[in-house]
Amino acid sequence: MDELLSLHWLGYGAVVISVILIYGVGWHLSQPMVTLGRWAFRVALAALLAGLTLPASVIKDIVQLLALVLPQLGQISTTPNASVGMHFFLFLLVSALLPFFRLDLNAKVIVTALASLAFVTEFLQALIPDRFFDWADVATNLTGVGLGIIARWVARYLADV
Repeated sequence: MDELLSLHWLGYGAVVISVILIYGVGWHLSQPMVTLGRWAFRVALAALLAGLTLPASVIKDIVQLLALVLPQLGQISTTPNASVGMHFFLFLLVSALLPFFRLDLNAKVIVTALASLAFVTEFLQALIPDRFFDWADVATNLTGVGLGIIARWVARYLADV
């Protein structure tokens, strides 16, 4: 029993340390952005990390609070593949903001970082009670990343015109 409890806390510790490191890298990457872009990216990254790494019970409480303002949110299911829209939206937002406001970064670096984020956040969910790793979520995350990169190309094209 003690081993199970220590593994549980070890998993939470790994999640917390990972989230802090990821957010720290994101904070650093956002430093050169214009103020509005910097804070939009930081908030989007915080929402992504919270949405994908908080325990299911905490997410349920947040959804219930938000449902007071947006009643349709109360319909969100906790079954596998139910959060596809949220995964897509969060990754699209982060993946569009970073490349849009950091045109100076190498596209390969951005793609590698965002694709890694798509996998890492999903693996972290396996360490959280009532959360799970799902390849469909990874695919959804990567689809959001891909569309965010397309936004970078559009921004670069418009900057050159």
